Amino acid sequence: MRPRIAICRHAARDDAGAVALALSHTPHAGIEISLATRDPRGSVKAASALVDLSGGKLDLRYHFPLSALELSDPSPGQAREALDSMLAAVSAIAEADGSVLTVHAALPSDATSGPRFSATRDRLRELVAAGEEVGVTVCLENLKWGATSDPDIVMTLADYAGARVTFDVGHANSSDVAVAGYSAEQFALELGGRIAGAHVYERESDIHHAPDDLDRIGGTLDALCDVECDWWTVELVDPKDAFRTAGILHDFLTVRFGPTS
Repeated sequence: MRPRIAICRHAARDDAGAVALALSHTPHAGIEISLATRDPRGSVKAASALVDLSGGKLDLRYHFPLSALELSDPSPGQAREALDSMLAAVSAIAEADGSVLTVHAALPSDATSGPRFSATRDRLRELVAAGEEVGVTVCLENLKWGATSDPDIVMTLADYAGARVTFDVGHANSSDVAVAGYSAEQFALELGGRIAGAHVYERESDIHHAPDDLDRIGGTLDALCDVECDWWTVELVDPKDAFRTAGILHDFLTVRFGPTS
């Protein structure tokens, strides 16, 4: 299964630029939309213009970014507000005929059990169930830091909640788990069919870094193909970096799958 290459909406200054960037390497591309966390419905509604501008050639996915609203917030009130906003996002995505929302569980490294972990797990399960009712797949993203940088914790949360996973290559390459010798390639293969999409860039420090070549990500890209991950978002904000990285991915996929029709 040949993955679709997507870009982030915020890699371009305007909608027309985002559409042009997304379609620059393939006629069948995607854009991932970062939602305004306190107005997810507005973000989803605005995104429909991208599909119209592309003549229907784009698919959209949605991302609830790390913010003040987190399912794992230690304050039950704040966590409930986060869940309510994500539930509103799921509803809006379904109304727009969308299909995928990526969220996080921003737990500290020591929160691998106990009340905060259990509450986060239950909120994620509620969100996944709401998505299933309306045809929206909820994905949990692995983070660079904290409990959900740990493959076992990601799998435990995802399996309990019934969530899929958005596999962030840069996070997996940059985490403490990676420093200890557990590669992004291993992580992707262990997640296997849980993976519904990927965020592709080389590594993260205070920013996301684009790859210069396939040296650090090629094995992971092979693993993502092996587990049939069919959506790769170039998670970079600089348009030149995004364009160049999308080209690297396109060339990789052409070698593996042949030219696009």
